[in-house]
Amino acid sequence: EILYRHARENEGEEGFDKKKTENWADTRMFLEKHCHVQPRMINDALALRARSEGDFVKAKKKYMEGVVKNWPKAHEVLMDDLVPSKFAQGCEKELKKDFEELSNQRIANWRYGGRIILAYFRARESRKSREKEAENRDKKLDEAADWKLEKPELLLQDCLKFMPDTPRLMDGCQSEDRIVQRRFARAKILSELLKNEQCSKVLPTLPYLDELLGYINEHDRIKHLDRLSLRLSQQNEAR
Repeated sequence: EILYRHARENEGEEGFDKKKTENWADTRMFLEKHCHVQPRMINDALALRARSEGDFVKAKKKYMEGVVKNWPKAHEVLMDDLVPSKFAQGCEKELKKDFEELSNQRIANWRYGGRIILAYFRARESRKSREKEAENRDKKLDEAADWKLEKPELLLQDCLKFMPDTPRLMDGCQSEDRIVQRRFARAKILSELLKNEQCSKVLPTLPYLDELLGYINEHDRIKHLDRLSLRLSQQNEAR
């Protein structure tokens, strides 16, 4: 509580007060050297304040600063606050580096969060590369190499627990806009994953197919159902 009250920085902000910045630097030095407060606790307080004020980028940055970083909380801010807004704005590439850095850390719910986000980036890059290769070599998209994914059925199963509508947020509630953003991001990510050849092949065999497609927006859901119908008919003809 004491740290939270004092955890306010102005450095780097437009029109910041140099005197206040110097005062904060002195305060931080006093807390670390004389009160023996761990730097991570100070960074966590700064992140907590930034998040409460809606500055999610700064909150994520503070959790990832210092010698001892708070990886789980950085992952939480990314998934609950930044992924929905950045995907809605079409700026999701800004988050790729953060998730790559987090991928080497131990995070309890990584399987249902950052892991799926990274799979989205890799699937998207693979598709773009295949489209370019097919265009340059004048061949069908199916003939170009696709990103190899191990156990796609498990990844799709984990997607059922991905970005639920009721995340554990600081204020305990969500605005309607936040819910819409989360659903849009989730639909965009799952739709991209289902364009992957390995994922689309196992799609007909999934017992949770209807639930999975229910997470995708209507336009993309229709396209995936069309592909699914075509694949099933081809399988029946082969028999």
